[in-house]
Amino acid sequence: MRQSIDFTDVDVNSYKTIPSGGNKSSKDPPKKFLKNTDTKYGSISLKENLDMLKLFYPDKFLFSIEETASILNVSYEFIRQRAAKKEIPTISFGDRRMINICIVARLLTNGAD
Repeated sequence: MRQSIDFTDVDVNSYKTIPSGGNKSSKDPPKKFLKNTDTKYGSISLKENLDMLKLFYPDKFLFSIEETASILNVSYEFIRQRAAKKEIPTISFGDRRMINICIVARLLTNGAD
């Protein structure tokens, strides 16, 4: 037998959203990261993106191509191809290519052409 569920008494404001992403921290971002600093575009500055990365990844200065793709929410191949074309600067350790935290912050702020 089917039942109908009545949602008229549910308070939607009492439910909190759970942040998603690759961060391993359970901390919510500080309110200073949630404000719009550039009213014309509503974007976050390079410094704020760098501070956010340092908050969520406190012991990392270099990111793998896979980690960078996860942070930027793009495919691994997109970052790998841009790195191969030298559009995204990388640091090589043998056959591994790593991307500096400042470059990741710049990509978050300005994107990749």
